[in-house]
Amino acid sequence: MSGAQKTKLKRLQFDNSFQGIPCRAWRFFRAGIVEILARWSHRAAVFSLPTRKIDAIKLLPFEDERLYGPPRHIHNKEDETFYILSGEIEFWMAGKTRMAGPGDTVFVPRGTEHTFRVAGNLPARMLTMMTPGGFEGFFAEMEKNGCRIPEDMEQVMEIGAHFNLTFTGPPLGVVI
Repeated sequence: MSGAQKTKLKRLQFDNSFQGIPCRAWRFFRAGIVEILARWSHRAAVFSLPTRKIDAIKLLPFEDERLYGPPRHIHNKEDETFYILSGEIEFWMAGKTRMAGPGDTVFVPRGTEHTFRVAGNLPARMLTMMTPGGFEGFFAEMEKNGCRIPEDMEQVMEIGAHFNLTFTGPPLGVVI
């Protein structure tokens, strides 16, 4: 790398913590092409890596209580990757289940029906990466409207439709 190229690079550092978990990231990017943003949304710090044309990635750290899990659903535009930090989580994807624990990664391709449930006796923490970004607006709308699942499911489904999210069934462990 030439000296001129080196001067065009920026070292960006983000120091923060999320519910007691220290978060520190260093990245080198060409100035003006990629930046790191952080904001709070639905119990999560949102880290984005936008390019000039699209929001490429959203990273959302979550902490969910024992037995929590969303209804079965499909992200029609985003791939979803879960990295488990702590706890045990049961994942259901396209009719198959698997357990995941600290250090495990679960990839859900866009268009795949899935859900999860915190399976252990303790809360679970995970980082969820959405590619491309943009879906974090769903959580902002939920918070803005004071929506809760399952109490406000009709409104949640309407909001989800705006973010290309289709709900397909109940959470794991719920029998209809």
